[in-house]
Amino acid sequence: MRGPLTVRVRDGRTDRVVTRHATGLQFSKTAPGGHSTAQVTLNLPLRTFPDLGPADRLWVYDARTSRCLWDGYTDNPGRGRGADGESFQLTASGGLTLAADQSEKLVYVDRSLSSWVPADGNLGSAQVDQSTSDAAGDSTVLQFQSGSPVGRGSRAGMRYTGFVDTTQTAGRIRFFFQGHKADAGYRVQIHRTTPDAPGVLIPVFEYWYGLRTETADHTAAEWPALEQAAKQLQIALVRSGGATNVADDLSKVTITSLVVTALLADQHGNAPRTPPRQVTASTVVADLCSRLLGTAVDPDAVHVTDTTFEPEQFAYPDGATARRVLDDLALYEPDMLWEVLAATGDGLRGHAFAYRPWPTTPRYEISTADDYDAPGGEADLCNRVAVYWTAADGTEASTVVTAYVEQLGARIRDAEPVTLPAGRGTLADAQRIGGLVLAAKAAPPKAGTATLRRRIVDRLTGRVAYPWEIEPGHVARIRETGDELRITETTYVDADCAVELTLGEPLMTIEQHLAQLGRDRRAA
Repeated sequence: MRGPLTVRVRDGRTDRVVTRHATGLQFSKTAPGGHSTAQVTLNLPLRTFPDLGPADRLWVYDARTSRCLWDGYTDNPGRGRGADGESFQLTASGGLTLAADQSEKLVYVDRSLSSWVPADGNLGSAQVDQSTSDAAGDSTVLQFQSGSPVGRGSRAGMRYTGFVDTTQTAGRIRFFFQGHKADAGYRVQIHRTTPDAPGVLIPVFEYWYGLRTETADHTAAEWPALEQAAKQLQIALVRSGGATNVADDLSKVTITSLVVTALLADQHGNAPRTPPRQVTASTVVADLCSRLLGTAVDPDAVHVTDTTFEPEQFAYPDGATARRVLDDLALYEPDMLWEVLAATGDGLRGHAFAYRPWPTTPRYEISTADDYDAPGGEADLCNRVAVYWTAADGTEASTVVTAYVEQLGARIRDAEPVTLPAGRGTLADAQRIGGLVLAAKAAPPKAGTATLRRRIVDRLTGRVAYPWEIEPGHVARIRETGDELRITETTYVDADCAVELTLGEPLMTIEQHLAQLGRDRRAA
């Protein structure tokens, strides 16, 4: 080993420091992501660690400070030399791989009508029309069939199924509703069911019915028996009083701007007594830390910085991993990054986790003499992009977003059109994402690589940093040019006692996210 590093390996039987037997060490970290990959050759018989596999661990420490530099999970080692060989190569994946382990159906904000179905037990020839359009936009109509008798207790209702087969419950429901005649015998009601009694309807709120538009907006904190969280919600037009009458064409209620959000937890798995009315990237991340990363991260070592933008549609009806959700959030908050870092408690507890802003001031200063390379190329400047998505009623929608780019002048140059994934699209979301795409294409990109073989000043700590200590997720300033670039990847190679830096845009730019998550409409 050329650097003052310590290598530790642990399988189901042995926990051992193997530094004097280790050669060819290198490890990588990324931003976003955290600890990524590592490899090392161990000059030991493979039988020294007979049970190595994906549940076993590899750590790299700074021998001077005992700080963990890299932490991850071993792959099954190659057996090219046989079980009794005198050396073997060990590779490992960092803690970020844990973000892709579990996949669940998730609903955070849902304006889609696809999860609303006619309620069980609709009475009085009730029906639900979920694809009506009027001057107010897409709407849902609950109505009784004209000419049918409507007695006390008859209802025309619809049930929300988005939380079925999830670990989530409802946190908020909001909608506008319009009555179509003056009849004191009707009411609009919100019901909920409980996990232990899904067939039992519990009236939560009731509204007078009449010729006016009303707003319903409630969080779980306002519901009776909060400890019995709502797994399903129902909205119904109910004949609550008066004699049986015959329905006419106006025996209905029109519902618009219908949105449901989940009751989100913090990193400890605790839902707040008063749920927030907004769902932001930061509240989603905190919820992910307990819902999908609960066995991977140490909740006491989770740090989430608050964000403000509220996606209008953010749901995964077909399921998603934490990594997919975290990467998707970069569409809305491109200046935030996530990191799965070293585990706590001698490396045997959960990992530390951070969701934080990209710094705007340089932490390191490097020189063009540090094998700095900033390759040129044609700038992909664009000032217009078409964004496609699926509206709440299932119809396809689109918008064109434009931006002024000085270098293009009056010339119109389109970026590749993009389609937002199912479950994550509204006009506001499309406009924001289209704007971010064009912002990334409004100026020639700055990117490069550098290799550091020397100590440099760490402005964050106020001391000198060695190559193996350089961290991604921070900004480096190029001394000669004055450029300030994000460090998106570091790879330390012990044989050279050097760290290779990737500088510039995050590893997955907005365009790459959209290419991965969406589809090119022209190829459809």
